[in-house]
Order: sequence, then C-alpha cells, then structure tokens
Amino acid sequence: VDPPRWGYIGVSGRFLIAGSGTVDYRSHLETQGGKRTRFYDLDIASSRHLIVMDRYTGELLWHTRSELGFRHNAIVAGDRMVFCIDTLPDPVKEALDRRGISPSGTPSLQALHLETGRTVWRTTEGIFGTWLGYSDDHKVLLQAGRPSRDMVVGESGRGMTVYNAATGEELWSREASY
Repeated sequence: VDPPRWGYIGVSGRFLIAGSGTVDYRSHLETQGGKRTRFYDLDIASSRHLIVMDRYTGELLWHTRSELGFRHNAIVAGDRMVFCIDTLPDPVKEALDRRGISPSGTPSLQALHLETGRTVWRTTEGIFGTWLGYSDDHKVLLQAGRPSRDMVVGESGRGMTVYNAATGEELWSREASY
C-alpha cells in the first residue's frame, strides 16, 4: 500500500486534522468526458479525504471522502467541529460548463463533529467560497475567498456569507468584491 499524500494538516486540541489524497482534476475532467486539460496547480488545492486522528496516540478516529474535493483553505476547526467546503475549483467548473458536463457531485459546506465525524449540519446552497474562517468569540463561520499572488488560481474574490456555526443558519450574506 502506498503511503498517503498529505495535502492539509491542522491541529485542534488533541485532534490532528489532515487532508489526504490530492484531487487530480485532469482525471476528473477526463472521467467526465472531457479532453485532457492542464490543472496541475489546482491538484494541490484540494484533498480527496479528510482524516481525524488523536495527535498523541496516532489513533485514527474517523475519515470521510469528498464528493468533489475538500478545499485546503476551506477547512477550519472550532467549537468541537471541523468545517469544510467540498467543491470543484472555479476553473474546473468553467471547463466542465463549456463542455456541457455536469459535475459528478454536489458542492457543499459541512460541519462535522470533531470526535466522531458525524454530520452536524450541511448545506448545498450558495457554495462559492475558497476560504473559511471561524470566530470562537462570536460562534460564527465566514465563507469567503482569499485571492492573492501567493495562492493557486481559482481563488474567489467576491461575496461573503456568515453562518451560525452551531446550526448552519445563514446570518447574513453580501456580494462584496475584495
């Protein structure tokens, strides 16, 4: 068995949160009936699996597989949950759209219980972000983008949505550019 390819690592308390198995978007396009396209920069932006381990013992607590790819900049932990966006990068979505091909999964924003992996809440509405931020003081989750020169292509620079982190209820949304 080949060792896993780690794409993301985070720590929250005693938990090690890892993204494993980068998503090969070239293959994704090919399996969706598209021609081979160069998305090598995007292949390092997302992981196929999210894995949570006890960081002191190394015990695997749980893992889950993405439908489209867990965006590395859109994985954040707080309040005993891990929040993540499972979606295709915009350039891949646009390439599929040009070919008239629908993606094989549904973009989502999820809150998973940190100890068990149980889905606390999940939404498939208004998924546009490439970055998540969590405020422990306010118990809110921010979906946005993070466009900058040091990021891979496909980072969003539009819109912000804030959610109640415990319930997933949308508190407000703005069509801002930044």
